[in-house]
Amino acid sequence: MSDSREILAKNAAIFILIWYTFTCITSGTVVPAGIFLPCILIGCSLGSLYAPLHNKMFHASSNDPDISSSFFSVIGSTAVLCGATRMTFALAVIMLETTASVDLFMPIIFTLFIAYGSGRLLISKSVYLGAMRSKNIPVL
Repeated sequence: MSDSREILAKNAAIFILIWYTFTCITSGTVVPAGIFLPCILIGCSLGSLYAPLHNKMFHASSNDPDISSSFFSVIGSTAVLCGATRMTFALAVIMLETTASVDLFMPIIFTLFIAYGSGRLLISKSVYLGAMRSKNIPVL
């Protein structure tokens, strides 16, 4: 069982590396590659990599059931997408419509606030604002 988890973790790490590389290459070009899909895929992979670590650290000795990998995939994609685009409420609506689960509302909102705040502290502008400034488009 642990061998299959190691293989899944290696596959997810390779998946993240490939998508991150392609996103970095195509983000500055004129190619309409988009930012939503790569951020969602990278975030889902990071969330699925974090799920076993979280369950091992916080649910190892308790009687609580493990939190599913799909929950962390949704939260990870929300965090990465918010960190890159700095969208808050619109992204919450998009993620809630995508998942069709009202139970994820509060975790998504907390994730958005934390990702937005850490994005503002670490990197001053969003991907969209950087693209507009590089094309000399005036921003209000």
